[in-house]
Amino acid sequence: MPVLSDLVYEAGLSEELVHGLTLIAEGLPSLAGQLKRRTLDLLCTVLQGTPYHHPGHPDSRTLLASTPSRTTTRRNSVNKGSKASTVLAAGAHTPNRRASKAQLIVLALRTLRTYDLSGFVLTKLARDTIATYLSDDNDTVREEACLTCAALVVPPTQMPLANAYRLEPRAVTEVLSQLLCNAISEGRSTIRKHILEALTPQSYPYLCKAETLQLLFVCLHDRDHQTQLTAMSLVGNLCEYNPAYVVPALRRQLENYLQTFKLVDTAAAEEANSRLLQELIRSAPRVVVPYVDAIMKALLPRISHANEEIQIAALGAVGELAVFSGLQLEEHLAVIMPVLLDCLRDHLSMNRRLSALVVLGKVARGTGYVTLPYEDYPALMKTLYACYVEGQSTQIRLEAGRALGVIGALDPHREKSATGEAEAEAKSNQAKLDAQQVSSTVSQHATANAPDELQFTIGSEEYYMDLAVRELYMIAYSPAMDTNMHENLVHSLGTIVVKSGIKLVPYLPMIVPAFLHMVEHCNPARRHMLFKEISKIVDIFGPHVRPYMNDIIQCVTRYWYPLSDTHARNMSHAFKKYVPELLEHVMAIIASDQTDTRRPTVHALEAISLLGTLVEDRIYSVIRGLVNVIAAYVGVPVHVRQEALNTLELLMYEIPIGDQASGVFNALMRVVRYEPRLRPPAVAALQPLPMEPGSARGVNRAKPELILKLAKQADDSLNFDWPTWIRRFSVSLLKESKSPSLAACQYLALRFEPFARKVFNAAFVSCWKELTPEEQAEMTDGLERAMKADHIFMQMMLNVAEFMSHYFERVGLPFSNQLLGRMALECNAYAKALRYKESELGSHFDMRWLYSGIVLRPVQATEEILGAVEDLIEITQALQQPEAAQGALTFVRMQTTLSADTDIQPSWYEKLGEWDKALLSYSQLQDPEHPSFDIDLRILVCLDNLGKWTILYDNLVHLWAQSDVAQKQALAPLGCSASCGLNRWESIATFLSFMDEQDPMTPFYGAVLAIHNEVYKVAQDLIDKSRDLLQPTLATLWGESYARGYNHVVTLQRLAEMEEVVQYKQLDRDPIAQDRIRGMWLTRLNGCQYNPSVWQRILEVRALVLTPEEDCLMWLKYASLCRKSSTLGSAEHFSRIGLDRCDANADPESQLPHHNPPIAYAYIKHVWHTGAHETAIQYLYVLIDELSARKEEDEQQPEDVRLLARCYHKLGLWQAAPHLSSAGTVNTDLTDELIESIIESFRYATLFDRVWYKAWHSWAYMNYEAVKHYGQRRNPRAYLQHAIMSIKGFFNSIALSDESSLQDTLRLLTLLFSYGHHSDVVQTFATGLSTVNIDTWLQVLPQLIARIQIKDGKIRGLLHELLLQVGRKHPQALLFPLTVAAHNHREASARRDAAQVLLSRMRQHSSELVEQALIVSEELIRVANLWSEKWFEGIEEASKLYADRQLDAMYATLLPLHEQLNGIGQDATIAEQAFLKLYGAELRDAWEWMRKYQRTEDKQDITTAWDHYFHVYRTITKALHNLTSLELKEVSPKLLEAGDLQLVVPGAYDHTSQEQVYIDSFAPQLRVINSKQRPRRLTIKGSNGRTYEYLLKANEDLRQDERVMQLFGLVNVLLNGSSLTMHKHLHIFTYYILPLSPKLGLIEWVPTCDTLHSLIKEYRERSGVALNAEVRFMLQLVSNMEQLTLIQKVEVFRHALSRTTGDDLARVMWLRSGNSEQWLERRGNFTRSLAVMSMVGYILGLGDRHPSNLMIDRRTGGVMHVDFGDCFEVATQRSKFPEKVPFRLTRMLIAAMEITGVHGTFRITCENTMSVLRDNADSVMAVLEAFIHDPLIDWLFARGRNGESWSCFATCRWVPRGIDCLMRGMHRLLSPGPLPLQNHTDEVVNRRALRVIARVRDKLTGADFSTEEILDIPSQVARLIRDATLHENLCQHYTGWCPFW
Repeated sequence: MPVLSDLVYEAGLSEELVHGLTLIAEGLPSLAGQLKRRTLDLLCTVLQGTPYHHPGHPDSRTLLASTPSRTTTRRNSVNKGSKASTVLAAGAHTPNRRASKAQLIVLALRTLRTYDLSGFVLTKLARDTIATYLSDDNDTVREEACLTCAALVVPPTQMPLANAYRLEPRAVTEVLSQLLCNAISEGRSTIRKHILEALTPQSYPYLCKAETLQLLFVCLHDRDHQTQLTAMSLVGNLCEYNPAYVVPALRRQLENYLQTFKLVDTAAAEEANSRLLQELIRSAPRVVVPYVDAIMKALLPRISHANEEIQIAALGAVGELAVFSGLQLEEHLAVIMPVLLDCLRDHLSMNRRLSALVVLGKVARGTGYVTLPYEDYPALMKTLYACYVEGQSTQIRLEAGRALGVIGALDPHREKSATGEAEAEAKSNQAKLDAQQVSSTVSQHATANAPDELQFTIGSEEYYMDLAVRELYMIAYSPAMDTNMHENLVHSLGTIVVKSGIKLVPYLPMIVPAFLHMVEHCNPARRHMLFKEISKIVDIFGPHVRPYMNDIIQCVTRYWYPLSDTHARNMSHAFKKYVPELLEHVMAIIASDQTDTRRPTVHALEAISLLGTLVEDRIYSVIRGLVNVIAAYVGVPVHVRQEALNTLELLMYEIPIGDQASGVFNALMRVVRYEPRLRPPAVAALQPLPMEPGSARGVNRAKPELILKLAKQADDSLNFDWPTWIRRFSVSLLKESKSPSLAACQYLALRFEPFARKVFNAAFVSCWKELTPEEQAEMTDGLERAMKADHIFMQMMLNVAEFMSHYFERVGLPFSNQLLGRMALECNAYAKALRYKESELGSHFDMRWLYSGIVLRPVQATEEILGAVEDLIEITQALQQPEAAQGALTFVRMQTTLSADTDIQPSWYEKLGEWDKALLSYSQLQDPEHPSFDIDLRILVCLDNLGKWTILYDNLVHLWAQSDVAQKQALAPLGCSASCGLNRWESIATFLSFMDEQDPMTPFYGAVLAIHNEVYKVAQDLIDKSRDLLQPTLATLWGESYARGYNHVVTLQRLAEMEEVVQYKQLDRDPIAQDRIRGMWLTRLNGCQYNPSVWQRILEVRALVLTPEEDCLMWLKYASLCRKSSTLGSAEHFSRIGLDRCDANADPESQLPHHNPPIAYAYIKHVWHTGAHETAIQYLYVLIDELSARKEEDEQQPEDVRLLARCYHKLGLWQAAPHLSSAGTVNTDLTDELIESIIESFRYATLFDRVWYKAWHSWAYMNYEAVKHYGQRRNPRAYLQHAIMSIKGFFNSIALSDESSLQDTLRLLTLLFSYGHHSDVVQTFATGLSTVNIDTWLQVLPQLIARIQIKDGKIRGLLHELLLQVGRKHPQALLFPLTVAAHNHREASARRDAAQVLLSRMRQHSSELVEQALIVSEELIRVANLWSEKWFEGIEEASKLYADRQLDAMYATLLPLHEQLNGIGQDATIAEQAFLKLYGAELRDAWEWMRKYQRTEDKQDITTAWDHYFHVYRTITKALHNLTSLELKEVSPKLLEAGDLQLVVPGAYDHTSQEQVYIDSFAPQLRVINSKQRPRRLTIKGSNGRTYEYLLKANEDLRQDERVMQLFGLVNVLLNGSSLTMHKHLHIFTYYILPLSPKLGLIEWVPTCDTLHSLIKEYRERSGVALNAEVRFMLQLVSNMEQLTLIQKVEVFRHALSRTTGDDLARVMWLRSGNSEQWLERRGNFTRSLAVMSMVGYILGLGDRHPSNLMIDRRTGGVMHVDFGDCFEVATQRSKFPEKVPFRLTRMLIAAMEITGVHGTFRITCENTMSVLRDNADSVMAVLEAFIHDPLIDWLFARGRNGESWSCFATCRWVPRGIDCLMRGMHRLLSPGPLPLQNHTDEVVNRRALRVIARVRDKLTGADFSTEEILDIPSQVARLIRDATLHENLCQHYTGWCPFW
């Protein structure tokens, strides 16, 4: 080996030698020492002429003495190298010997720095030898010497500060000083920068000396900016070594930077200053802490700077500042976040997006601003998702993933609430903007993404035109649109304009602004082309463009300076007569121009282009002139001839050239053959040339051959270029489309791929329809190969299949539902797969009867059915619809022979997430004698999901030893999961080696292990790799919805927290920073979904640095979450905090950990949850005693006092629990002693925590129940005492409540009205008023105003004072209700007088406001009911009385009308004067005959009078039939003149906002809706410029509807506050109602809703089915249903059902949805909202749910109810056609749900809603009791609402044609006759009210069907659904109720 070594070194130093030595040392470690020494000798020989000697060797002194002086050496280093020339002669063969030696020295220096020479001290070598090269003449040698000196002067092992001076500090300092001198004086900036970069942290102890620091400070002012940055980084890092010297200097430098911001005058200097400031902040954070405010003041204006580099630099500085001073940046977040969001949306600048992503992560981490940004800025999440999925670079995707993780995995429910509100507001604003911009014709048309509103026939040219224009319009404004693509966009849009012509007039509000927008943002060189297109628009549309001429002229004036004024004048069609003269001049210029540049000719050609079609009359001369220019081979520049070719092409597209085609063709072909430079434009000009004689424009397109050819080329091989093929196929579809509008878009699609995807569906259909069946079959084969090979194309074709299924019953793709379903599953398109699987499952059942309520005979459970059901379960679980999955299981049990649990496959339970049942089923399948790995594996999966990691780990270790490699690969993920769950970090390595490298969890667990082993760099690399691997899956799932990708977003959060764990570990000496990180973790965790599995995965990452004892609070919350969810066993989690040994049967004193009361308290709740109630109460007493003892010993901490309050509160709840009904009320078996004990427990809770809402509420409510308890026992002293305490408690709970306190406020009013006659009660109430916010009473204003006339003077005075306080702060909220009461003559005089007194008091501070309210109210009443309508109704009512011979009543009916007619004055409107003129004389005559009859009693007189009345009645009837609109100037000029009012727009008052929307004006016209009551559609313009629409409804008391809305508001609060429903997005649609009088009011207009009747009517008209088809079928069997027996009615009813499918609504919902995802969301909203309202409506006793009282929101699919006149089961008490069902649940409604009908989402939502209502029964009853006892609606219990059932949004009658006459005739029989209120005694009313209250209470307790049998919630809901769908009930309904629908 020594011989070999000599041979190796004989060749001399070379790069090959160094590389070979490195490989030998790695392969033969035993030779490493020898090779190091020989290599070092060789290097020293090259550099100093002698081998290496250790500093302590004797020869080293000799060597030192013989070494030439440095002065001599610096003269020329090459001479020194000559000493080695004899030794290394073999390496010197280059022609330039000097250059060769320099290269040799460079190689020696580099090798000395990079080769492993550990073990040798080279400091003196660096000083004595290498330092001599620092002044070498050769730049490369000098640079390498600097780098080598910096690397060798301080060995890496000399890092610790204590050992810094152990190796000759003088020598080190000397070398470093010389290096820094070079860094100052070096001429090349790169060398200066590299010197500073080479100074490693090992040299910092030497650099921190004063002499070296002075040199470094000089470097801070280097002329090179990058060198300055490096120097700043170096100086900043030295702060901790010599702060006394460095910090003051850096602060002076910081002040200089801040001052420089005020002085810089160039963008480059400003950017450089920002970057220096950023580096100073990063490297020396301690320096900048006192200057944060000053720094932010300087940076904030620059983070939104127009210059990209300045903005990026400023943002970078903000990001660095956030890292160390984040809390000080919180006040600036409102400025920083919008800027970051704008940068993230910038698709054209990668640097800006990347910088914004980095800064966002730093700001979020530094400030702890996590999860909240998504709610404060709803667009942020989608923007980050777009960056993560569609980022232009890997770095952008990486930083986007990091930002998503840092901000956190926001709960999907909160995300949907935030984005939903933002999107709703955006859609609302956009809808109003569209309404203002687009004409009424276009406003009815849909966009391409909203087929539900389309009015065109799909496949028609109008549809393609509409689609193309709208998509082009959207792209024109898209920020992703590159300005270089504007040319293609303009060409496409311009071609559509030319081809479609005048048909595009309705689209001008979109087309013209799009062109003007592009003029402003396009490339200036292309602007002339846009003006040409605008010229075409003006020419084609003529006078229709006039509204936009001002904008066009302004644009032309701004940008069109170089063009002549003549051209501008020719933009109008009106100047066409000047065109011949202009053309003559233009063609003369072309013919005579002999200039060198031919500039005049170019201008003339531009003029011809601008004139466009206006030159058609002179096309012959124009073509001839253009051809002459094109054919001029000599003298005419090429660019001029090219311009002529472009002009010719443009004209041929627009104007038929007829016989000149052949001449043009020959000229162009000559150019093509002989002019290569002009060949492309000449070929382009040939395209529009007509190829057949007589053809006018364009080319007749042949069959789409190209797409057939492409389909044949589709190859399923792995190497096929699918992206290119897809793009070519998409463009080819447009190119070969028969639609000119689509064909015009081909060039844009070629350049802008997103547009091609947008119109792909329409383009495919337009070509598909042109193919023969044979060609379609041929194409199908290619498409199927393409779909199998590429998932992107598969997704595109799935979209096409959906598109065609919407509109083409007979034209569709020849793919089966099974195939489409499989393809949808392959590409994770679960919504599409669900629809196909439901269709597949439905094919096995008779769908006509499946939803009809009939129990069918179970079908055989075949493999096909079971397979479809299992797929359905899997899909619905993937879609996060567990209710639907449960419904599938219930459905298959009920409808098939599969009934027993033993028949259910364990995999079904697994897919359902029922892991306990799955574990049990798999365990039963285990066979010890024949073990199965698959079963064992599934058992382990169940254990993992149940969180039983101890059992999982033990079983897995046992199974691991017996498994092969493939089995270990399956077990490895479970092993890693169990290891993390048990904190057994070391065992992760065992399993990690068997995991799939492409699984994102593989690098995740690897990073966990690396962090545990403190290998942080490796951990960071693995974290980044995991983010990258996660991206494709997350993109697919999140693409469907955020909720479906949520688990992967949680993984991103875990990855971000792993980075923070590393930071946490490195901050072990900074507890303040660690506390900040823990606070951020707490905030982030609270923002996550409250799901045990989510929390467990997050907490296991934090367990890397925090033990459960250290993070006790979070682990207790986690254990509580597990307990409440019942999904994971709590024992496993309590074992983490030391409670796993507690024995419930042992002595509580010895079991509870007294050292940690919070843990003890959590465990006590766990014991109660397990059912050991007595034990839990014993434990609780022990804990209370312990905490109380601490208080007596003065050892009690504030948290102990707070915990003591919780203990007493829990004690009170547990004491009361056995004695509370399911409605939350106290049972009668509760004793006085127990009541007092419970109240005492709650009182202690209030004493120990005076600001805890729950304690005060519970104490107040228990006292409230005690009042009723003692009231029943007639103990006035006791109930009065508890009433006073209850009032005090409710006032405190209201004051402390953060949410709605409606129920508490109503209970307060109940106590006041019931016991206010006691002075103590009134006094207590008055005292409590000052403790609550006056805004509290806004929610109960209807109840307050209803009692303003109460007899008790003390209560009345208190109420009036309260209302006046409300009026002083919120006069807008009080005005209209008081105005109604004060000026309504139907009200009692006492009530009217009280209201007038209050109004007069309000005039003292709001006189103008009161007057305006009076005027508006009176005028709206006048408009709502015209004189003609009053007389029409009066005569109609009088005629009924006349027919019944009730003459006195008839006279009393007509008398007020005549008195009003006679009292007409000067303020009569035009309409009233016209009425008087038309009918006044005849009505007076009729009245005279009536009075004469009273005197004579001659029947002839009254007959004559009725002849007059009847004539007036007939005339008015005809007039009202034609009444479609009202002009305000005729019916209410005062309202028309009213403007700029102080009144707030109805329903827009927000007491929490400082800015209100006031009434600006009333629309001059009101639309009259065609229904019996003729409501008006009123439009009010607000002060914010927006319009607000209402329904002005007369002849109906809306006060009851107002109270119902109040109840719905409470129910929404309860649903949002319940853990059972808060994540289900359950709510009731509400709208604003303003009663203006007892018979008139305003109703908020909901523009996006359609009645169920109108939807069915529209669908059946399109389908050719009669609207009343079922009625006709019934009439075929029997003419009078009323005379049939019940059995016969059922038979006839089922006959009608059998003749129709009943899927009308389901089809409507599908056809109105753009795709499966939208359809699924709408269907879910429909089902859930229907279920919620069914339960709430049942509790309310709501009836009259005919098809016009149910409305469906076309955007969301949610169900909204209107008309609440029949409440409290009034409809069931009718003498004629009483309703028999609890709510409407007919077959059409069921068919529109899931395939499983009511068994899935509907039933479970009903159960959840009923559970919430029953759990909060006390709150519901509080509202209903106030509702029932309201004196204004006492009439409710006497009769139902008298009048036609209304629909405030329908434009037609709700009854089917043929039934309306029958309904009108039966109307009087349907409702009992009116009963005068004065005949009702208070006793009767109260008795009826008590019955209603008792009935509602029974419903809320499950005793609604039998007081002897209390039903649980599932049984109650099942019974209600059965009754609602029972044919025996439905067939008895009135036909107009449409029970067959």
